[in-house]
Amino acid sequence: MATFGLIWWPFLQNLDLAKQVLLRIFPLDRGLFEDKVANFWCSLNVALKLKDKYDQNALALGSLAVTVFTVLPSNILLLARPSKANFLGTLLTTSLAFFLFSYQVHEKSILLAAFPALMNLVGLNLEPLYQKVNEIQDIFAKCNFSLLGTLWKTDADLVRLHVDLLHAPIAYP
Repeated sequence: MATFGLIWWPFLQNLDLAKQVLLRIFPLDRGLFEDKVANFWCSLNVALKLKDKYDQNALALGSLAVTVFTVLPSNILLLARPSKANFLGTLLTTSLAFFLFSYQVHEKSILLAAFPALMNLVGLNLEPLYQKVNEIQDIFAKCNFSLLGTLWKTDADLVRLHVDLLHAPIAYP
């Protein structure tokens, strides 16, 4: 609590400033998703046109409910039976649930799931990493695929080249 208080102290001196910080952390005014994020809401919106049928508050509450509903089972299991395996599984399911179902997801959020996926891959079986090369490449190939929309719409030529060069050996072994 002390760290939280120290971090927020400069912003709490001015309530307008604190409000701006909260709006940046929780960008509810931006909408359910931007562009074509590879998550559940973007896919569902193609068929149901969620953004046209529901206001932002309803979409935010629905997103919160689905996100909490999807992370709850693994978190309850972790609390009931704490173990390394349950901890790593909960990290992965929670990060994937937040990427798939939370409000205002950015494409880069998939990278938050990559680390728990690698921890699950390596952490449960103590095999050397070189024996897991195909699985590791598969995880990062999926992350790169999710990021392609962002890479192609920006002026990130150097990053695109880097991703393409890394992805080529994975796609064409």
